[in-house]
Amino acid sequence: MVIALLAGAVALAGSLGAGLAVALGGSTEVGQTTSTPTFGVNTPVAPFSTVPGTPSYETPHGVLTSWRFHSSGDSAAGAVRLKIFRYTGTGTDLVFKVLAESSLKTLEPDTAYDFKERIPVDQGDLLGLTAVDDAEVGITVPGTPQNQLAQFGGGDIPPGQTGTATIAWPDLRPSVAATVEPDADADGFGDDTQDKCPVDRTTQALCRFSFGRLERNKKRGTAVLPVTVPGAGTLSLSGKGVAGQQASTSRAASAGGRAVASARTVKLLVRGKGKKKKTLNETGKVKLNLAITYTPSGGDPSTRSTKVKLKKKL
Repeated sequence: MVIALLAGAVALAGSLGAGLAVALGGSTEVGQTTSTPTFGVNTPVAPFSTVPGTPSYETPHGVLTSWRFHSSGDSAAGAVRLKIFRYTGTGTDLVFKVLAESSLKTLEPDTAYDFKERIPVDQGDLLGLTAVDDAEVGITVPGTPQNQLAQFGGGDIPPGQTGTATIAWPDLRPSVAATVEPDADADGFGDDTQDKCPVDRTTQALCRFSFGRLERNKKRGTAVLPVTVPGAGTLSLSGKGVAGQQASTSRAASAGGRAVASARTVKLLVRGKGKKKKTLNETGKVKLNLAITYTPSGGDPSTRSTKVKLKKKL
């Protein structure tokens, strides 16, 4: 009986050639949930019928930062944990390796959940669910256009181990969805909500940057301020008596399709206004209170203020 087979199970969904993931800004939404499963009495894993073109259950490269689930209406709603699988079979072999999992989540009946996570994933990894004691996987059988919910035997499969599905139910998927964010600096934190400085893997706080010494410029009424930043982004300068200035740092280097942060120095042109313009010349001297804002690509802006002095040229 279908209900008996699915009770307290693991579900995994994949789109091996079927469906498209949905991009939401910098993040990608994969999978799908429902509060009205096609069947699923006494089971928190709520599979449901799908049609062609429904969302993919295959992740892009990045960090899975949250996942959503709606428990069944039964009083024994149970507990689930998210699992990440990778298809390792060939032909029509339903072989999958478990790559990672979340902690176990205890459920209340008929309740929508949005769990926060931090699980690095690669292109082609598959969303999964496990309930206590048993294991099932929802997959797209290789070589067929239909989604199938396939059952594993022998209980739950821990990360690092491989299992083979034995039973497949056509046109069904488990009710689970997740958000995958990019991870440009490969630090294991999602760039949209977990990493304020996605161009520097050594920090997830606001980006750190530094100033050099104010230098004279060949053009009268201007000076140059070197600013060292950790990666791609934009710089802006402001201050009393100086014209606003904006500059783009160079693009981050790329390795294997991923952005790689690297420190680089950008020289900001400090252009004086009014009296400051007269003293920012080859023979003048000036003191400036400057504010520099650095906004990394995809990250949050950070601002530092500094007092700089340009000595009179002898």
